[in-house]
Amino acid sequence: MKGKSSAPKWYDAPWFRNFVGRHILGAYVDFGMRTAKVEFHPPDYVARVEADYPVLFVIWHANMVAIGYPVPDYDRARALVSPHADGRMGAAAIERWGKVIYGTGATDRQREGTRGVAGSLEVLKTLESGISVLMTADVPPIRGRKVSRGLIRLARLSGRPIVPVAVASSNRSILTKIWDEMQVNHPFSRVAVVGGDHFVVDDSISDDDAQALLKQRLDEVYARALKITEKR
Repeated sequence: MKGKSSAPKWYDAPWFRNFVGRHILGAYVDFGMRTAKVEFHPPDYVARVEADYPVLFVIWHANMVAIGYPVPDYDRARALVSPHADGRMGAAAIERWGKVIYGTGATDRQREGTRGVAGSLEVLKTLESGISVLMTADVPPIRGRKVSRGLIRLARLSGRPIVPVAVASSNRSILTKIWDEMQVNHPFSRVAVVGGDHFVVDDSISDDDAQALLKQRLDEVYARALKITEKR
């Protein structure tokens, strides 16, 4: 028999999560974005992305706090956010500057309720309308930065390019004790947005090979972003 949560009821209340997300977490991230000096690598990152629109921007979950940086124009993009309580807090933060889709890139076994199917359908509809979608490659709480098979299926069904991208800040904290080793970017930093080569999941590549390729490229761009922003 599971014990009851020791957290007070107000902690899980939607109003509380929305307040913390929008006015505390969101305000901090927004302030960091406004005070950052952003560098794109390669320098034509924005032009390359816009030439392929709509696209699937894909980041490691470790970059969730930096979710505002990879997308050049949030009027033409949406962020896929988990419908669980923490995800809704993150969504409230994102909604300071962009719009969200509630869903998950998880496989059927990982899926959080029926919203996994509805979210996937909404992602496909959004891409068909010409609007890009940003999502994480890995799904909590599985460790090891494993690319979700559900993401690969969405890319195959949509036919739209995957853009592997990573962000790092010169003034950062990495939370090594949580499952995704989240990177928190602090204000007044030099921020590197590093994009990898785009690719399409079509008949020329299997799901397994697409997962392996995406993991390789995400690991490469994340390592490069960290390296670029190392304090000298």
